[in-house]
Amino acid sequence: METELKDKIFEKYFINCELAKNVCSDLDIKSKELTQLSNQINKERSDEIREMQRIKNLYNNKKNINKDKVKFLNFNEFYKWYISQYAKQQGKCYYCKTKEKVIATLFTKKFLSTKRTKRGHHLEVERLDSKNNEYSKTNCVLACYFCNNDKSDIFSEDEYFEYLKDRKIFFENQYKENKMIIDQETNFVYFSSLIKKDKKYLPFWERLEPILIDNNIDFRFIENTRDIWCRDYMPIQKGINDFIQFVYFPDYYIFPEYIAKLTIPSETKIIEKIHKKNSKLIIDGGNVIKSKTIAILTEKIINENSNLEPKTVLSILKKDLGVNKVYLIPKAPYDYTGHADGMIRFINENDLLVADYSNESNSWRKKMDKALEKTGLNIIPFPSEVVEEKNEDSDYTAKGIYINFAQIGNIILFPQFKLDSDGIALEKTKKLYPKCKVIPVNSNEIANDGGVLNCITWNIKK
Repeated sequence: METELKDKIFEKYFINCELAKNVCSDLDIKSKELTQLSNQINKERSDEIREMQRIKNLYNNKKNINKDKVKFLNFNEFYKWYISQYAKQQGKCYYCKTKEKVIATLFTKKFLSTKRTKRGHHLEVERLDSKNNEYSKTNCVLACYFCNNDKSDIFSEDEYFEYLKDRKIFFENQYKENKMIIDQETNFVYFSSLIKKDKKYLPFWERLEPILIDNNIDFRFIENTRDIWCRDYMPIQKGINDFIQFVYFPDYYIFPEYIAKLTIPSETKIIEKIHKKNSKLIIDGGNVIKSKTIAILTEKIINENSNLEPKTVLSILKKDLGVNKVYLIPKAPYDYTGHADGMIRFINENDLLVADYSNESNSWRKKMDKALEKTGLNIIPFPSEVVEEKNEDSDYTAKGIYINFAQIGNIILFPQFKLDSDGIALEKTKKLYPKCKVIPVNSNEIANDGGVLNCITWNIKK
């Protein structure tokens, strides 16, 4: 009985805006009971009330501008028609069949925009026969902002269907591109040409090349590079032929003895022509760990972009990548690059691999624990071995950093370092990726210089 009474109150008091004393009289309830039930309705149906208010504003706007043309008896009739029509159209534009939520998301993410800031996010009331001029049940449907604006009073319903082509496909492609391309979706990989030209890496390349060929992994080379770590200076792929190029000017290359190794992204050459936008943020590609909708980086990006407020950096980054969320983690101690790709890796949207950091200081572990907790992701510990070995430049090698593997589609190239933990890490990865072929690759030659397989690959979806 109470539910039925609440429905009547909702219609009379909220939709029709009848006076409280009239509602009490019609429903035979006291003023105090009406107040109590109204408060409950406000809490229980807040979203519905908010949507009802939006529709009421729409109705009032039509009435104010086209009073004689609005043939709905009152708002109650209009509201019931709107809700019924929305359900009938399954929340899609009557003409282009694009879902309201798709277009709303594109507006929210600013992939689409209009100077008319109050329009675009919701389906609008559109007259089938504009020459009729009536807003009535039989002459109205719900259309997206673009179709409503486009059709105007020029076309009839049939004429507009004939005119309209591929709008739904365009919107849905834009909507899909709002989700980042991830490693599992890539089908092509680039390497710096130095990987085969530099004698110290040649033994490694001679082992890797046959693996690529045997497993039908398409690859090519990037020319005009000054080191092999192409992950860092090449643009990050967002969608098909849609890339974002960050400023590549890492602090570890600014010293005179290292500046000669700095690759200039604009000077690199690949065979394909790609469409890329330039960002004003300084970020190495190896510091961007991404799923379809989330990006995680180390706090180093705040220091590298100290000319901007931290909130501004994160806001720009979120927009540049087109992701819903960005999280920061502390950079690993003793890692001069400050990259996240030696620390974490997404398996999917919910699960995050995290390289073992039990050997770090208690204070750093607490900081990392807190940062990971903020993500709300399911954390999966991943093998890592601390190797106290430095190279000729007195930098620590990357031996033991198993999480820095390369994934191209369903193929995982997994680093091995001739360490006791090699086999454990390999088996763990095979269990975590049962649908992938996990191939061990001896990677000591590149690990000696501070990077592993993810660092030397730039894998994309063509």
